Amino acid sequence: DPRKAPRRAQTAWNYYTSKARRALKRERPQATEEELQALLKASWEQLPAAERSVYEGKAAADRERHASQLALHASHRS
Repeated sequence: DPRKAPRRAQTAWNYYTSKARRALKRERPQATEEELQALLKASWEQLPAAERSVYEGKAAADRERHASQLALHASHRS
């Protein structure tokens, strides 16, 4: 049943934007979605490697979680 399949793994970008978007919304409550996306993209591209690696680590852990849950899900289907 696809509805019971594990949720997809999040990317480093997803982890970053979920945190950074909240801060940007507080700083610029009138910003449009397009403006927020542009600001997020620019800040992600300028993010120091050490900070970016934190989000990449979270994404790697989530990919592992997804793979193991997907294998478990597949074994229950057969």
